[in-house]
Amino acid sequence: MRWFTNLRTQTKFLLAFAMLVLVGAVVIGLAIYGVVYMENDVQLLKQQVDDLASLKAVQSAFEGQQLALRDYLLTADPNTLQDYDTYSEQIVQYLQRALQEAGSTEGRNDLQRLDQYRQAYEEAFGQIVAVADSGNAQQAIELAGEMDRQEARQLQDQLNGLIQEREIDLQDLIQLYSRQVRETIFFGVIALFIFSLLTITAAIIGNQITEPILHLTNAVVAFQSNAFRPSLLQPYLKRRDEMGQLARALDDMVRFITESVQTKDRLLGSAMRFVPHQYLDFLEKDSIVQVSLGDHISAEMVVMFSDIRSFTTFSERMSPQANFDFVNTYLQLVSPIVQENDGFVVKFLGDGIMAIFPYGADDAVRTGIEKQRQVERLNTDRAQQGQPPVQVGIGIHTGHMMVGMIGEENRIQGDAFSDTVNLTSRVEGLTKFYKVSLIITEEVRMRLEQPIPYELRFLGRVLVKGRTRPIVVYEVLDGDPEELRARKLAIRPDFEQGLEHYIGGRFAQARECFARVQQQLPEDGATAMYLEKLAGLIDQEAPADWDGVEVMAEK
Repeated sequence: MRWFTNLRTQTKFLLAFAMLVLVGAVVIGLAIYGVVYMENDVQLLKQQVDDLASLKAVQSAFEGQQLALRDYLLTADPNTLQDYDTYSEQIVQYLQRALQEAGSTEGRNDLQRLDQYRQAYEEAFGQIVAVADSGNAQQAIELAGEMDRQEARQLQDQLNGLIQEREIDLQDLIQLYSRQVRETIFFGVIALFIFSLLTITAAIIGNQITEPILHLTNAVVAFQSNAFRPSLLQPYLKRRDEMGQLARALDDMVRFITESVQTKDRLLGSAMRFVPHQYLDFLEKDSIVQVSLGDHISAEMVVMFSDIRSFTTFSERMSPQANFDFVNTYLQLVSPIVQENDGFVVKFLGDGIMAIFPYGADDAVRTGIEKQRQVERLNTDRAQQGQPPVQVGIGIHTGHMMVGMIGEENRIQGDAFSDTVNLTSRVEGLTKFYKVSLIITEEVRMRLEQPIPYELRFLGRVLVKGRTRPIVVYEVLDGDPEELRARKLAIRPDFEQGLEHYIGGRFAQARECFARVQQQLPEDGATAMYLEKLAGLIDQEAPADWDGVEVMAEK
Protein backbone atom coordinates (compact mmCIF):
# COMPACT_ATOMS: atom_id res chain seq x y z
CA MET A 1 0.00 0.00 0.00
CA ARG A 2 2.73 2.44 -0.94
CA TRP A 3 0.17 4.63 -2.67
CA PHE A 4 -1.52 5.20 0.67
CA THR A 5 1.68 6.54 2.28
CA ASN A 6 1.43 9.57 0.05
CA LEU A 7 0.28 12.56 2.06
CA ARG A 8 -1.76 13.93 -0.84
CA THR A 9 -3.62 10.62 -1.11
CA GLN A 10 -4.19 10.58 2.63
CA THR A 11 -5.54 14.10 2.44
CA LYS A 12 -7.96 13.15 -0.36
CA PHE A 13 -9.13 10.16 1.64
CA LEU A 14 -9.59 12.36 4.65
CA LEU A 15 -11.73 14.77 2.63
CA ALA A 16 -13.76 11.86 1.21
CA PHE A 17 -14.34 10.45 4.65
CA ALA A 18 -15.28 13.89 5.87
CA MET A 19 -17.95 14.05 3.15
CA LEU A 20 -19.21 10.60 4.13
CA VAL A 21 -19.28 11.69 7.75
CA LEU A 22 -21.35 14.66 6.65
CA VAL A 23 -23.73 12.32 4.78
CA GLY A 24 -23.96 10.11 7.85
CA ALA A 25 -24.73 13.13 9.96
CA VAL A 26 -27.50 14.08 7.52
CA VAL A 27 -28.94 10.56 7.71
CA ILE A 28 -28.90 10.67 11.48
CA GLY A 29 -30.55 14.06 11.29
CA LEU A 30 -33.27 12.67 9.06
CA ALA A 31 -33.77 9.76 11.45
CA ILE A 32 -34.11 12.19 14.32
CA TYR A 33 -36.51 14.24 12.23
CA GLY A 34 -38.51 11.06 11.57
CA VAL A 35 -38.74 10.44 15.27
CA VAL A 36 -39.89 14.00 15.80
CA TYR A 37 -42.31 13.71 12.90
CA MET A 38 -43.83 10.62 14.49
CA GLU A 39 -45.19 12.87 17.16
CA ASN A 40 -47.85 13.86 14.66
CA ASP A 41 -48.68 10.21 14.17
CA VAL A 42 -48.87 9.81 17.90
CA GLN A 43 -51.28 12.73 18.11
CA LEU A 44 -53.37 11.24 15.30
CA LEU A 45 -53.34 7.86 17.01
CA LYS A 46 -54.43 9.47 20.25
CA GLN A 47 -57.25 11.26 18.42
CA GLN A 48 -58.39 8.01 16.80
CA VAL A 49 -58.47 6.31 20.19
CA ASP A 50 -60.46 9.20 21.66
CA ASP A 51 -62.92 9.12 18.75
CA LEU A 52 -63.40 5.36 19.12
CA ALA A 53 -63.93 5.77 22.86
CA SER A 54 -66.53 8.49 22.25
CA LEU A 55 -68.40 6.33 19.73
CA LYS A 56 -68.41 3.38 22.11
CA ALA A 57 -69.64 5.67 24.85
CA VAL A 58 -72.45 6.77 22.55
CA GLN A 59 -73.20 3.13 21.80
CA SER A 60 -73.33 2.32 25.50
CA ALA A 61 -75.60 5.31 26.21
CA PHE A 62 -77.87 4.33 23.31
CA GLU A 63 -78.23 0.84 24.72
CA GLY A 64 -79.15 2.45 28.06
CA GLN A 65 -81.83 4.52 26.28
CA GLN A 66 -83.36 1.41 24.76
CA LEU A 67 -83.47 -0.33 28.13
CA ALA A 68 -85.02 2.75 29.73
CA LEU A 69 -87.67 2.83 26.94
CA ARG A 70 -88.57 -0.85 27.49
CA ASP A 71 -88.85 -0.31 31.23
CA TYR A 72 -91.17 2.61 30.67
CA LEU A 73 -93.38 0.66 28.27
CA LEU A 74 -93.53 -2.26 30.68
CA THR A 75 -94.02 -0.35 33.91
CA ALA A 76 -95.31 3.05 32.82
CA ASP A 77 -93.09 4.34 35.60
CA PRO A 78 -92.20 7.99 34.96
CA ASN A 79 -88.92 7.53 36.82
CA THR A 80 -87.61 5.44 33.99
CA LEU A 81 -87.87 8.45 31.74
CA GLN A 82 -85.28 10.16 33.90
CA ASP A 83 -82.74 7.41 33.06
CA TYR A 84 -83.64 7.88 29.41
CA ASP A 85 -83.02 11.61 29.64
CA THR A 86 -79.70 11.04 31.37
CA TYR A 87 -78.50 8.72 28.59
CA SER A 88 -79.82 11.13 26.00
CA GLU A 89 -77.80 13.99 27.51
CA GLN A 90 -74.69 11.81 27.56
CA ILE A 91 -75.13 10.97 23.88
CA VAL A 92 -75.48 14.65 23.04
CA GLN A 93 -72.37 15.49 25.02
CA TYR A 94 -70.29 12.70 23.44
CA LEU A 95 -71.39 13.66 19.95
CA GLN A 96 -70.70 17.36 20.51
CA ARG A 97 -67.23 16.63 21.84
CA ALA A 98 -66.57 14.25 18.95
CA LEU A 99 -67.65 16.92 16.48
CA GLN A 100 -65.37 19.47 18.09
CA GLU A 101 -62.37 17.12 17.96
CA ALA A 102 -63.08 15.68 14.50
CA GLY A 103 -59.84 15.69 12.49
CA SER A 104 -61.32 15.54 9.01
CA THR A 105 -64.34 16.69 7.04
CA GLU A 106 -65.35 13.13 6.31
CA GLY A 107 -65.33 12.26 10.01
CA ARG A 108 -67.33 15.35 10.84
CA ASN A 109 -69.94 14.46 8.20
CA ASP A 110 -70.24 10.95 9.62
CA LEU A 111 -70.84 12.34 13.09
CA GLN A 112 -73.40 14.86 11.84
CA ARG A 113 -75.25 12.05 10.04
CA LEU A 114 -75.18 10.06 13.26
CA ASP A 115 -76.59 13.05 15.09
CA GLN A 116 -79.42 13.28 12.54
CA TYR A 117 -80.30 9.63 13.18
CA ARG A 118 -80.19 10.40 16.89
CA GLN A 119 -82.60 13.32 16.44
CA ALA A 120 -84.97 11.09 14.39
CA TYR A 121 -84.80 8.52 17.16
CA GLU A 122 -85.57 11.21 19.75
CA GLU A 123 -88.60 12.39 17.76
CA ALA A 124 -89.91 8.84 17.46
CA PHE A 125 -89.36 8.35 21.16
CA GLY A 126 -91.31 11.55 21.88
CA GLN A 127 -94.28 10.21 19.90
CA ILE A 128 -94.19 6.94 21.82
CA VAL A 129 -94.19 8.77 25.16
CA ALA A 130 -97.09 10.98 24.06
CA VAL A 131 -99.16 7.92 22.97
CA ALA A 132 -98.31 6.12 26.22
CA ASP A 133 -99.30 9.15 28.29
CA SER A 134 -102.70 9.24 26.49
CA GLY A 135 -103.45 5.77 27.89
CA ASN A 136 -103.02 3.85 24.64
CA ALA A 137 -100.30 1.48 25.74
CA GLN A 138 -100.84 -0.99 22.92
CA GLN A 139 -100.31 1.65 20.28
CA ALA A 140 -97.21 2.89 22.12
CA ILE A 141 -95.78 -0.63 22.02
CA GLU A 142 -96.48 -0.88 18.32
CA LEU A 143 -94.80 2.44 17.70
CA ALA A 144 -91.82 1.27 19.78
CA GLY A 145 -91.55 -1.83 17.63
CA GLU A 146 -91.74 0.31 14.51
CA MET A 147 -89.00 2.60 15.94
CA ASP A 148 -86.80 -0.46 16.59
CA ARG A 149 -87.12 -1.43 12.97
CA GLN A 150 -86.50 2.04 11.53
CA GLU A 151 -85.00 4.88 13.63
CA ALA A 152 -83.26 2.67 16.17
CA ARG A 153 -82.02 0.32 13.46
CA GLN A 154 -80.66 3.23 11.39
CA LEU A 155 -78.98 4.81 14.42
CA GLN A 156 -77.60 1.44 15.50
CA ASP A 157 -76.29 0.59 12.04
CA GLN A 158 -74.72 4.02 11.59
CA LEU A 159 -73.08 3.81 15.01
CA ASN A 160 -71.78 0.27 14.41
CA GLY A 161 -70.46 1.28 11.01
CA LEU A 162 -68.56 4.24 12.45
CA ILE A 163 -67.10 2.12 15.25
CA GLN A 164 -66.02 -0.54 12.80
CA GLU A 165 -64.38 2.07 10.52
CA ARG A 166 -62.63 3.66 13.47
CA GLU A 167 -61.31 0.32 14.66
CA ILE A 168 -60.00 -0.49 11.15
CA ASP A 169 -58.39 2.95 10.84
CA LEU A 170 -56.89 2.57 14.31
CA GLN A 171 -55.38 -0.81 13.45
CA ASP A 172 -53.95 0.55 10.20
CA LEU A 173 -52.53 3.56 12.03
CA ILE A 174 -50.98 1.36 14.70
CA GLN A 175 -49.34 -0.83 12.06
CA LEU A 176 -48.07 2.23 10.18
CA TYR A 177 -46.73 3.75 13.36
CA SER A 178 -45.00 0.50 14.36
CA ARG A 179 -43.42 0.20 10.93
CA GLN A 180 -42.20 3.78 11.07
CA VAL A 181 -40.70 3.25 14.53
CA ARG A 182 -38.89 0.11 13.37
CA GLU A 183 -37.62 1.78 10.22
CA THR A 184 -36.50 4.87 12.11
CA ILE A 185 -34.66 2.79 14.70
CA PHE A 186 -33.09 0.63 11.99
CA PHE A 187 -31.88 3.51 9.86
CA GLY A 188 -30.78 5.42 12.96
CA VAL A 189 -28.65 2.51 14.18
CA ILE A 190 -27.19 1.97 10.69
CA ALA A 191 -26.45 5.67 10.30
CA LEU A 192 -24.90 5.84 13.76
CA PHE A 193 -22.73 2.80 13.03
CA ILE A 194 -21.59 4.26 9.70
CA PHE A 195 -21.00 7.64 11.30
CA SER A 196 -18.91 6.08 14.07
CA LEU A 197 -16.94 3.96 11.60
CA LEU A 198 -16.25 6.91 9.35
CA THR A 199 -15.28 9.07 12.31
CA ILE A 200 -12.81 6.46 13.57
CA THR A 201 -11.38 6.01 10.08
CA ALA A 202 -11.04 9.77 9.61
CA ALA A 203 -9.35 10.04 13.00
CA ILE A 204 -6.86 7.31 12.04
CA ILE A 205 -6.05 9.02 8.73
CA GLY A 206 -5.85 12.39 10.46
CA ASN A 207 -3.46 10.92 13.01
CA GLN A 208 -1.30 9.62 10.15
CA ILE A 209 -0.95 13.25 9.11
CA THR A 210 -0.83 15.10 12.42
CA GLU A 211 1.47 12.74 14.34
CA PRO A 212 4.47 13.22 11.98
CA ILE A 213 3.82 16.96 11.93
CA LEU A 214 3.81 16.99 15.74
CA HIS A 215 7.07 15.04 15.89
CA LEU A 216 8.70 17.26 13.29
CA THR A 217 7.52 20.33 15.20
CA ASN A 218 9.02 18.89 18.40
CA ALA A 219 12.26 18.29 16.53
CA VAL A 220 12.34 21.94 15.39
CA VAL A 221 11.59 23.15 18.94
CA ALA A 222 14.31 20.86 20.30
CA PHE A 223 16.77 22.27 17.77
CA GLN A 224 15.75 25.79 18.77
CA SER A 225 16.47 25.00 22.45
CA ASN A 226 19.77 23.17 21.68
CA ALA A 227 18.24 19.81 22.70
CA PHE A 228 18.05 18.26 19.23
CA ARG A 229 18.93 14.58 18.80
CA PRO A 230 19.13 12.79 15.42
CA SER A 231 16.84 10.06 16.82
CA LEU A 232 13.94 12.54 16.81
CA LEU A 233 13.80 12.38 13.00
CA GLN A 234 14.96 8.79 12.51
CA PRO A 235 11.44 7.19 12.27
CA TYR A 236 10.48 9.49 9.36
CA LEU A 237 13.65 9.66 7.27
CA LYS A 238 12.74 6.54 5.25
CA ARG A 239 9.13 7.49 4.57
CA ARG A 240 8.27 7.99 0.90
CA ASP A 241 5.63 10.66 1.37
CA GLU A 242 5.87 14.39 1.89
CA MET A 243 6.55 13.87 5.60
CA GLY A 244 9.62 11.86 4.70
CA GLN A 245 10.77 14.60 2.34
CA LEU A 246 10.21 17.20 5.05
CA ALA A 247 12.06 15.09 7.64
CA ARG A 248 15.04 14.61 5.30
CA ALA A 249 15.09 18.30 4.44
CA LEU A 250 14.92 19.19 8.14
CA ASP A 251 17.72 16.71 8.92
CA ASP A 252 19.88 18.25 6.17
CA MET A 253 19.06 21.73 7.44
CA VAL A 254 20.00 20.79 11.02
CA ARG A 255 23.31 19.33 9.87
CA PHE A 256 24.01 22.38 7.70
CA ILE A 257 23.17 24.85 10.48
CA THR A 258 25.14 22.83 13.04
CA GLU A 259 28.17 22.70 10.76
CA SER A 260 27.76 26.42 10.01
CA VAL A 261 27.60 27.26 13.72
CA GLN A 262 30.65 25.10 14.39
CA THR A 263 32.49 26.79 11.53
CA LYS A 264 31.44 30.18 12.84
CA ASP A 265 32.61 29.27 16.35
CA ARG A 266 35.95 28.09 14.95
CA LEU A 267 36.30 31.30 12.95
CA LEU A 268 35.40 33.43 15.96
CA GLY A 269 37.80 31.42 18.09
CA SER A 270 40.53 31.96 15.51
CA ALA A 271 39.70 35.66 15.27
CA MET A 272 39.81 35.99 19.06
CA ARG A 273 43.45 34.95 18.92
CA PHE A 274 44.11 38.07 16.85
CA VAL A 275 41.87 40.30 18.99
CA PRO A 276 41.70 38.81 22.53
CA HIS A 277 38.61 39.23 24.65
CA GLN A 278 40.48 41.55 27.05
CA TYR A 279 40.97 43.89 24.13
CA LEU A 280 37.25 43.65 23.31
CA ASP A 281 36.36 44.42 26.93
CA PHE A 282 38.71 47.37 26.83
CA LEU A 283 37.02 48.67 23.67
CA GLU A 284 33.61 47.96 25.25
CA LYS A 285 32.62 45.49 22.51
CA ASP A 286 30.63 42.29 23.04
CA SER A 287 31.98 40.50 19.97
CA ILE A 288 34.75 40.82 17.44
CA VAL A 289 32.14 41.42 14.72
CA GLN A 290 31.39 44.75 16.40
CA VAL A 291 34.96 45.96 16.09
CA SER A 292 35.53 48.38 13.23
CA LEU A 293 38.25 50.63 11.91
CA GLY A 294 38.77 53.66 14.12
CA ASP A 295 37.41 52.19 17.37
CA HIS A 296 39.61 53.48 20.19
CA ILE A 297 39.91 54.43 23.85
CA SER A 298 41.83 57.50 25.02
CA ALA A 299 43.00 57.43 28.64
CA GLU A 300 45.98 57.21 30.99
CA MET A 301 47.36 53.68 30.91
CA VAL A 302 50.54 51.75 31.65
CA VAL A 303 52.64 50.44 28.76
CA MET A 304 55.12 47.57 28.77
CA PHE A 305 57.74 46.72 26.16
CA SER A 306 59.83 43.57 26.47
CA ASP A 307 62.15 41.58 24.26
CA ILE A 308 64.99 39.09 24.38
CA ARG A 309 68.46 40.52 24.89
CA SER A 310 70.84 40.10 21.92
CA PHE A 311 68.30 37.97 20.11
CA THR A 312 69.93 38.55 16.73
CA THR A 313 73.22 37.06 17.89
CA PHE A 314 71.32 34.38 19.77
CA SER A 315 69.30 33.34 16.72
CA GLU A 316 72.29 33.17 14.38
CA ARG A 317 73.16 29.83 15.96
CA MET A 318 69.70 28.35 15.11
CA SER A 319 68.01 27.32 11.90
CA PRO A 320 64.97 29.34 10.76
CA GLN A 321 62.62 26.58 11.95
CA ALA A 322 64.33 26.30 15.34
CA ASN A 323 64.31 30.07 15.60
CA PHE A 324 60.60 30.15 14.78
CA ASP A 325 59.80 27.40 17.27
CA PHE A 326 61.85 29.05 20.01
CA VAL A 327 60.06 32.40 19.66
CA ASN A 328 56.65 30.71 19.80
CA THR A 329 57.67 28.70 22.86
CA TYR A 330 58.92 31.84 24.60
CA LEU A 331 55.79 33.86 23.77
CA GLN A 332 53.51 31.02 24.93
CA LEU A 333 55.28 31.14 28.31
CA VAL A 334 55.23 34.87 28.95
CA SER A 335 52.11 36.18 27.11
CA PRO A 336 49.48 34.53 29.35
CA ILE A 337 51.04 36.33 32.33
CA VAL A 338 49.86 39.63 30.81
CA GLN A 339 46.25 38.43 30.69
CA GLU A 340 46.46 37.02 34.22
CA ASN A 341 47.26 40.51 35.50
CA ASP A 342 44.38 42.34 33.71
CA GLY A 343 46.45 43.45 30.75
CA PHE A 344 46.39 42.57 27.09
CA VAL A 345 48.97 42.21 24.34
CA VAL A 346 48.52 44.93 21.73
CA LYS A 347 50.96 43.35 19.30
CA PHE A 348 53.93 41.04 19.01
CA LEU A 349 57.22 42.58 17.83
CA GLY A 350 59.16 39.52 16.66
CA ASP A 351 60.69 38.32 19.90
CA GLY A 352 59.16 41.27 21.75
CA ILE A 353 55.79 42.18 23.21
CA MET A 354 53.90 45.45 23.55
CA ALA A 355 51.24 45.23 26.29
CA ILE A 356 48.75 47.65 27.85
CA PHE A 357 47.54 47.67 31.46
CA PRO A 358 44.48 49.93 31.75
CA TYR A 359 43.79 49.47 35.48
CA GLY A 360 47.00 50.18 37.35
CA ALA A 361 50.79 50.28 37.49
CA ASP A 362 50.96 47.37 39.91
CA ASP A 363 49.45 45.06 37.25
CA ALA A 364 52.32 45.87 34.90
CA VAL A 365 55.06 45.54 37.53
CA ARG A 366 53.69 42.18 38.74
CA THR A 367 53.66 41.02 35.12
CA GLY A 368 57.29 42.06 34.61
CA ILE A 369 58.39 40.27 37.78
CA GLU A 370 56.54 37.06 36.86
CA LYS A 371 58.04 37.21 33.35
CA GLN A 372 61.52 37.26 34.85
CA ARG A 373 60.70 34.26 37.02
CA GLN A 374 59.23 32.39 34.07
CA VAL A 375 62.39 33.05 32.06
CA GLU A 376 64.47 31.80 35.00
CA ARG A 377 62.52 28.52 34.94
CA LEU A 378 62.99 28.35 31.17
CA ASN A 379 66.75 28.80 31.59
CA THR A 380 66.82 25.97 34.12
CA ASP A 381 65.33 23.64 31.51
CA ARG A 382 67.69 24.96 28.81
CA ALA A 383 70.70 24.42 31.05
CA GLN A 384 69.74 20.78 31.48
CA GLN A 385 69.66 20.49 27.67
CA GLY A 386 73.05 22.19 27.32
CA GLN A 387 71.59 25.33 25.76
CA PRO A 388 72.62 28.93 26.58
CA PRO A 389 70.39 31.01 28.89
CA VAL A 390 67.90 33.62 27.72
CA GLN A 391 67.94 37.16 29.01
CA VAL A 392 65.07 39.62 28.66
CA GLY A 393 64.68 43.36 28.96
CA ILE A 394 61.44 44.91 30.23
CA GLY A 395 60.55 48.59 30.27
CA ILE A 396 57.43 50.07 31.90
CA HIS A 397 56.10 53.62 31.69
CA THR A 398 52.70 55.30 32.10
CA GLY A 399 50.90 58.24 30.56
CA HIS A 400 48.03 59.34 28.38
CA MET A 401 47.60 57.41 25.13
CA MET A 402 45.13 56.34 22.48
CA VAL A 403 44.56 52.60 21.95
CA GLY A 404 42.40 51.27 19.11
CA MET A 405 42.09 49.78 15.64
CA ILE A 406 44.18 51.10 12.74
CA GLY A 407 44.65 50.03 9.12
CA GLU A 408 42.20 50.06 6.23
CA GLU A 409 38.73 48.58 5.70
CA ASN A 410 39.95 45.13 4.67
CA ARG A 411 42.84 44.84 7.13
CA ILE A 412 42.87 46.24 10.67
CA GLN A 413 44.91 45.60 13.78
CA GLY A 414 45.26 46.95 17.30
CA ASP A 415 47.89 49.55 18.18
CA ALA A 416 48.66 52.35 20.62
CA PHE A 417 49.78 55.90 19.88
CA SER A 418 51.28 58.65 22.01
CA ASP A 419 54.62 60.00 23.18
CA THR A 420 54.20 57.70 26.17
CA VAL A 421 54.40 54.63 23.94
CA ASN A 422 57.55 55.90 22.23
CA LEU A 423 59.14 56.74 25.56
CA THR A 424 58.34 53.29 26.94
CA SER A 425 60.18 51.75 24.01
CA ARG A 426 63.22 53.89 24.93
CA VAL A 427 62.93 52.77 28.56
CA GLU A 428 63.01 49.15 27.46
CA GLY A 429 66.17 49.99 25.48
CA LEU A 430 67.79 51.31 28.68
CA THR A 431 67.89 47.75 30.03
CA LYS A 432 70.78 47.18 27.59
CA PHE A 433 72.54 50.36 28.77
CA TYR A 434 72.24 49.54 32.47
CA LYS A 435 72.52 45.78 31.87
CA VAL A 436 69.43 44.99 34.02
CA SER A 437 66.18 43.13 33.28
CA LEU A 438 63.32 45.34 34.53
CA ILE A 439 63.19 49.15 34.54
CA ILE A 440 60.31 51.43 35.51
CA THR A 441 60.06 55.21 35.37
CA GLU A 442 59.43 57.65 38.20
CA GLU A 443 55.83 58.09 36.92
CA VAL A 444 55.22 54.39 37.38
CA ARG A 445 56.80 54.37 40.85
CA MET A 446 54.53 57.22 41.96
CA ARG A 447 51.44 55.24 40.92
CA LEU A 448 52.31 52.03 42.76
CA GLU A 449 50.51 51.03 45.91
CA GLN A 450 51.79 52.74 49.02
CA PRO A 451 53.90 51.75 50.76
CA ILE A 452 55.60 50.37 47.67
CA PRO A 453 55.48 46.55 47.89
CA TYR A 454 58.57 46.05 45.68
CA GLU A 455 62.32 46.37 46.09
CA LEU A 456 63.55 49.19 43.84
CA ARG A 457 67.05 50.48 43.05
CA PHE A 458 67.50 54.03 41.79
CA LEU A 459 69.50 53.87 38.52
CA GLY A 460 69.75 57.57 37.63
CA ARG A 461 68.42 60.28 35.38
CA VAL A 462 68.48 59.74 31.60
CA LEU A 463 67.80 61.92 28.57
CA VAL A 464 66.72 59.52 25.86
CA LYS A 465 66.98 60.34 22.18
CA GLY A 466 64.25 62.60 20.91
CA ARG A 467 63.42 64.02 24.37
CA THR A 468 64.23 67.42 25.89
CA ARG A 469 63.57 66.49 29.52
CA PRO A 470 65.31 63.67 31.40
CA ILE A 471 63.46 60.81 33.03
CA VAL A 472 64.15 59.09 36.34
CA VAL A 473 64.45 55.31 36.17
CA TYR A 474 64.48 52.48 38.72
CA GLU A 475 65.38 48.82 38.61
CA VAL A 476 62.86 46.36 40.07
CA LEU A 477 64.78 43.69 41.96
CA ASP A 478 61.93 41.30 42.83
CA GLY A 479 62.25 39.31 39.60
CA ASP A 480 65.94 38.49 40.00
CA PRO A 481 67.03 35.09 41.31
CA GLU A 482 66.85 34.98 45.09
CA GLU A 483 70.61 34.93 45.67
CA LEU A 484 71.25 37.79 43.22
CA ARG A 485 68.43 39.87 44.67
CA ALA A 486 69.83 39.46 48.18
CA ARG A 487 73.28 40.62 47.05
CA LYS A 488 71.80 43.64 45.20
CA LEU A 489 69.87 44.62 48.30
CA ALA A 490 73.07 44.33 50.33
CA ILE A 491 75.04 46.72 48.09
CA ARG A 492 72.09 49.07 47.39
CA PRO A 493 73.11 51.68 50.01
CA ASP A 494 76.67 51.97 48.57
CA PHE A 495 75.31 52.02 45.00
CA GLU A 496 72.81 54.78 45.67
CA GLN A 497 75.42 56.78 47.68
CA GLY A 498 77.85 56.47 44.79
CA LEU A 499 75.09 57.59 42.39
CA GLU A 500 74.39 60.60 44.64
CA HIS A 501 78.10 61.61 44.51
CA TYR A 502 78.12 61.10 40.75
CA ILE A 503 75.11 63.36 40.21
CA GLY A 504 76.63 65.95 42.54
CA GLY A 505 79.90 65.98 40.57
CA ARG A 506 81.95 64.37 43.35
CA PHE A 507 83.62 61.87 41.12
CA ALA A 508 86.31 60.58 43.52
CA GLN A 509 83.78 59.76 46.23
CA ALA A 510 81.49 58.22 43.62
CA ARG A 511 84.34 56.00 42.39
CA GLU A 512 85.06 54.78 45.94
CA CYS A 513 81.41 53.80 46.47
CA PHE A 514 81.06 52.03 43.13
CA ALA A 515 84.40 50.24 43.71
CA ARG A 516 83.06 48.80 46.96
CA VAL A 517 79.93 47.67 45.13
CA GLN A 518 81.97 45.99 42.40
CA GLN A 519 84.03 44.10 44.96
CA GLN A 520 80.81 42.64 46.43
CA LEU A 521 78.92 42.24 43.15
CA PRO A 522 81.35 42.19 40.24
CA GLU A 523 78.69 41.07 37.72
CA ASP A 524 76.48 44.13 38.31
CA GLY A 525 76.21 45.84 34.93
CA ALA A 526 75.01 49.23 36.24
CA THR A 527 78.04 49.51 38.54
CA ALA A 528 80.41 48.61 35.72
CA MET A 529 78.80 51.25 33.50
CA TYR A 530 79.28 54.03 36.10
CA LEU A 531 82.89 53.01 36.83
CA GLU A 532 83.55 53.18 33.11
CA LYS A 533 82.06 56.68 33.00
CA LEU A 534 84.12 57.76 36.06
CA ALA A 535 87.36 56.49 34.55
CA GLY A 536 87.41 59.49 32.23
CA LEU A 537 86.17 61.98 34.83
CA ILE A 538 88.16 61.13 37.94
CA ASP A 539 90.90 63.71 37.29
CA GLN A 540 88.49 66.40 36.13
CA GLU A 541 86.42 68.95 37.89
CA ALA A 542 82.68 68.73 37.31
CA PRO A 543 81.47 71.19 34.66
CA ALA A 544 79.40 74.11 35.88
CA ASP A 545 76.29 72.72 34.17
CA TRP A 546 76.88 69.15 35.40
CA ASP A 547 73.61 67.46 36.48
CA GLY A 548 74.54 63.79 36.23
CA VAL A 549 72.00 63.13 33.44
CA GLU A 550 73.00 60.41 31.04
CA VAL A 551 72.36 61.46 27.44
CA MET A 552 71.49 58.62 25.09
CA ALA A 553 72.59 59.17 21.51
CA GLU A 554 70.90 55.95 20.34
CA LYS A 555 67.42 54.47 20.79
